[in-house]
Amino acid sequence: MILSPTYVIDKITDISIDMLRKINICGLILDIDDTLVAPDSNNISEEIINWLNSLKEEKIKIIFVSNNTEERVKKFTENLNKFDIDIPWISMSCKPLGFKIKQAIKKISCDFNNIILVGDQIFTDILAANLLHIKSILVNPVSKPSNLVMKFKRKLENKIRTRKK
Repeated sequence: MILSPTYVIDKITDISIDMLRKINICGLILDIDDTLVAPDSNNISEEIINWLNSLKEEKIKIIFVSNNTEERVKKFTENLNKFDIDIPWISMSCKPLGFKIKQAIKKISCDFNNIILVGDQIFTDILAANLLHIKSILVNPVSKPSNLVMKFKRKLENKIRTRKK
């Protein structure tokens, strides 16, 4: 189904190196807002920092692909740089359209079969992955929706999420 993720996991740090190795993943495309941190937050938890470092140590390639602005994504990644974590990124990606995701895959030099897209939204992240025929992981959002549009989208997504369980 076009809106069905390949995997559903509670939070991003539940994605283990062992899991990624079992499904032959060499690269992660990561959403930022509500996947790693609350929208517009740059406060990255120690747990996330340790998780990102462990992926890099295991030579798993990472790229951030966000629908947010260049300014937002740049600030987020600059904050990560303080922890010696340098991850390439693409902003204004227009997910679920796939052209920037294809750029991301090319940038980290992984085959489509060895990539997984991780995000919190079904109608952007999961739909984008499915349109490109790549694996996906749906995580629970890290914050509650703050505006009417997101509240509406979350209600629709919750209907799909509860059908998956």
